[in-house]
Amino acid sequence: MANLRCAATDSKKVDISEHKEVLASLRNYDNPWKVPRAQKSKWSKGLGLKPKGEVLFFAGCSTSLLFPETAKKMVEILRVLGMEPAYIGSKEKCCGSTARKLGAFSIARDKAEACFRDFRNAGAKIVVTSCPGCSSALNHYPDLIEEYGIDVSHISQFLDGKLSHESLSPVRLECKVTYHDPCDLGRIQGIYEEPRHVLSQVLDAPIVEMGRSRRNSSCCGSGGGVKSGFPSLSEAIGADRIDMAKSVGAELIVTSCPWCVQGLRECQKSRTKVQVKDLVDVVHEALMRKE
Repeated sequence: MANLRCAATDSKKVDISEHKEVLASLRNYDNPWKVPRAQKSKWSKGLGLKPKGEVLFFAGCSTSLLFPETAKKMVEILRVLGMEPAYIGSKEKCCGSTARKLGAFSIARDKAEACFRDFRNAGAKIVVTSCPGCSSALNHYPDLIEEYGIDVSHISQFLDGKLSHESLSPVRLECKVTYHDPCDLGRIQGIYEEPRHVLSQVLDAPIVEMGRSRRNSSCCGSGGGVKSGFPSLSEAIGADRIDMAKSVGAELIVTSCPWCVQGLRECQKSRTKVQVKDLVDVVHEALMRKE
């Protein structure tokens, strides 16, 4: 699909004004949200994060600008687990995920390579992010992984096997909980079990699967330029996913992607609400309760 989008973009057979605006924002602001780049690192103020270190937190555009509290929780989680994450602050660049999905392959590649140069300059050996769009974009180029020798992991991968019973106080809930597989994490990177394993450790609640999950999971409707270019379609896809959660009795959806969190929350509007949380929020609560 991405290759078709690229071919259509190169041949100028696609003319979606909203997508042009997103690409212009990437060029002008280095993020897809049309926000001055100086605002991207505001969430980190007062946290005392150092710009260099072996474990580097890559916050990404969407987490930084849409869910800054999640970025702060990421830092606290890593610190509780005995790690002091580095963060390059205002120097952090866009990973190129959105550009690639809109068919701008050259922009995407340039941005990913610029990120790896920054990681190397920061002395990073492991890069951790809570956005699967970022981890899939950066892992899309195996030659860069090999050249720079830096591992890029989604937080669910990174936490799997690192959480101990002693460090946790599982969050007790009476309602049923279901997990939504983000496309970038599941279909693209093949990561299905790690977030479920982590979720089962931090929750004391009945966890149920929706009819469509893992490889057959339904999309949230937010990514791939759908939300920006076709908002009504995006909302309809998200609403379908909410109905799938309701059909198994779930009152809480946990997912591992800022785009999914945004889309699944916003599509509900005046409907009976199903709560939507990022896995980071649930892990953070379980760790902080123990503290």
